[in-house]
Amino acid sequence: MTNQEIYDKVLFGLRKQGHASAMYDEHGEFESCAYRGDNGDRCAVGMLIPDEIYNQEIEGLGLYSIVNSEDFCESTPPFTRMRVAMLRQILKESGIKKNQLHFVRELQIAHDDGLNHSTKLFEERMQGIAKEYDLMYQMPEKDAE
Repeated sequence: MTNQEIYDKVLFGLRKQGHASAMYDEHGEFESCAYRGDNGDRCAVGMLIPDEIYNQEIEGLGLYSIVNSEDFCESTPPFTRMRVAMLRQILKESGIKKNQLHFVRELQIAHDDGLNHSTKLFEERMQGIAKEYDLMYQMPEKDAE
């Protein structure tokens, strides 16, 4: 996928969803962000992962760990290394190239920081990303007039 294709899929998917993806505990309290949250919600990265290759084992593993996985030390548990390898493979199969990981991480941050606070902040973050990466940003339908 090109950066524009990734950007559009995330932007339009998250606009339609209208809120961040998260998991909640039995009391309805926020537990964590999620690639696939409760009620089938998806985060920015989750929007890019087809259902047929999604694996729940990647939950709780941030994209930061993929971007910086060369920094593993000897004490990193084998299970963590295995999960990082799994997430890396899932992203590859989703059409995300290694040189796009920083870009995708920025989209994830826009989801985490933006949609957790307001759709306006999310749109501002997405506009900034479009400008930084020379991508086309489309205003939401209601604002496009």
